[in-house]
Amino acid sequence: MNIGDPAEQLEALDDILKKLRTRDPAVPLIVEGVKDVRALERLDVPGPILVLNVGKNIIDFCQDVSRNYEEVIILTDWDRKGGHLCRLLVEGLRACDVKADLCVRREIVRLVKRDIKDIQSMDTLIERLRESTGSV
Repeated sequence: MNIGDPAEQLEALDDILKKLRTRDPAVPLIVEGVKDVRALERLDVPGPILVLNVGKNIIDFCQDVSRNYEEVIILTDWDRKGGHLCRLLVEGLRACDVKADLCVRREIVRLVKRDIKDIQSMDTLIERLRESTGSV
């Protein structure tokens, strides 16, 4: 796939969104903030979506997650802070016996890292790609 080709990039992102929309509802997404949640909602990605930055430390957050879930999908941003949070989450969740799935995050990063650095910008990127390819 040529990720420089907007049509192929859009198709791959649509495939990822389809996976997120049809995932098991027992597997929540973890994002950094409320703007990330809003972007995913605009992309019709259903919950549960858990927000990391709600004033809790990582350990308490991971323990809370472990009370309700056995597996999560981590969708932190791919800037330096997001990468650091991702590593902390993986370690904290592993210590609480929660499986942390990073596959979707890796796919997204591979496709969009030249264009955007965070989940909250996904909806506008996809809108731009749709306009540029005429698939509005």
